[in-house]
Amino acid sequence: MAEEKILKDEVLDDEKLEQVSGGGWRQMSGDKDFLRMLTGTYYAGCDSEKENKSVIEGWAQFGIRVDTHINDTFYNLKSFNYYIGDKEISREEAFMYAMKQRGWNQVAIDCFDWDDVKGAW
Repeated sequence: MAEEKILKDEVLDDEKLEQVSGGGWRQMSGDKDFLRMLTGTYYAGCDSEKENKSVIEGWAQFGIRVDTHINDTFYNLKSFNYYIGDKEISREEAFMYAMKQRGWNQVAIDCFDWDDVKGAW
């Protein structure tokens, strides 16, 4: 019975879950795959601040600022924050915004296979 209460208290709704999911090399890898799919550009590495700057610059071409919280090594990446102007948006909103910038209509966005680029939602 006590275990059930603990598990019940640990359940997160989708909004809270979105805030804690992601981060690290999986998220960066998913972002790289997504940006490569949209732009045709190869984005190098996930193991240093210098290499990750290319991904940050990739997002910038869509008007999206990404704060990757990069520390000294690839393994210290934490959850990312995405912004349009000063407004923080979710990772999914960033993906959809970039698609719209590339001319995708809502039907194409709704049919997009997120599994190839989700990294760690």
